[in-house]
Amino acid sequence: MLTKDWIPFTIGFLAFALAHLIEAATWADWFGGRYRPWFLNSGRAVALTSICLFVVSALVARKSDRYIARALATALGAVTAMAVILFVGGDPGSIFPIVLATGAAVVVAITFAGALASRMFRGR
Repeated sequence: MLTKDWIPFTIGFLAFALAHLIEAATWADWFGGRYRPWFLNSGRAVALTSICLFVVSALVARKSDRYIARALATALGAVTAMAVILFVGGDPGSIFPIVLATGAAVVVAITFAGALASRMFRGR
C-alpha cells in the first residue's frame, strides 16, 4: 500500500541529486577536482552533502510524530539517488560495494541526526 512516505523518499532522492549536481558543476573550484566528482572524494563534498541532507531531513520530520519513519524514507531516497548516480555516471569501480556501504552509512547517520534535531527543537 502506497503511503505518504513516498514524499520524504522523493525529497531525499532530490536532495542528494541536487547536492551531487552542485558538486559536479563546481568540482574543480570548490573541491580540488583531483578525482571524479563524488561526495566521498572530498571532505568539503561530504560536508556539503551532509548539510543538505541534515536540513532536508529536519524539515521533513519536524511536524511528524513518525519522525523516525520519515528519516528512514528520506535516507532510502538519498541512498537510491547515490546508487543511481554511481552506476549511471560511468564505471563505479571495483570497490563499489564499499563505496555504497560507506555512503549509505553517512547518509543514514546524517538524516537520522537531522530528524532527531528537529524532534528536540520541535516545541521550542
